[in-house]
Amino acid sequence: MCLAIPHKIIKIKGQQATVACGKKTHTLDIRLVPKVKAGDYVMNENQFAIYKLTKKEAQETLKLLSQFNSQ
Repeated sequence: MCLAIPHKIIKIKGQQATVACGKKTHTLDIRLVPKVKAGDYVMNENQFAIYKLTKKEAQETLKLLSQFNSQ
């Protein structure tokens, strides 16, 4: 089973976005969500952004995931 995790877009160059998840950054392919911009949140699955989230949705999801990590 895979778990998609929200990432915040830092910058975009072509079809690649530098994203942050916590303190870590890496690159995602954004071809599946072409209308994103820096500051947007996307769900990550296998190095692809699969859909865009609102900031509130991203924060709620990250909060739920952090509860699992603290158990």
